[in-house]
Amino acid sequence: MEIITLAIGGAIGFGIGAIERFRLNNKIKKLLTGLPDTQEVSHSLSLVSLVRREINHLNDLCAEYLDTIAHWRGVMSLSPLGYLLIDQENNLEWCNPAAESLLHIRYWQPGERRLFWSLFAPTNWIN
Repeated sequence: MEIITLAIGGAIGFGIGAIERFRLNNKIKKLLTGLPDTQEVSHSLSLVSLVRREINHLNDLCAEYLDTIAHWRGVMSLSPLGYLLIDQENNLEWCNPAAESLLHIRYWQPGERRLFWSLFAPTNWIN
């Protein structure tokens, strides 16, 4: 009798595990939308391969965006107009040389997190 109970419990556990795995795989496949051909190849590739393709695609997009940002920062650094890049917390993230000279911003290094308004304290202005 215990063997039958064990077999029934094992079958129920295995069934629940299979259903949950199927649901998880479907949820993950719905998330993989970055590549246009994902739906076409989703039946022939394993889930791990699909996730790997998606991660590689997103890494490529990220690299392109970083190159674009670097390009535009280079363009803005040559501009005679002052340009400030300020985050949501009012920290100065980047400024071009024209903004440094126009606003008399001193002692600031790129990458340094500094509150934007503290740059305009009267002690920072050249007399």
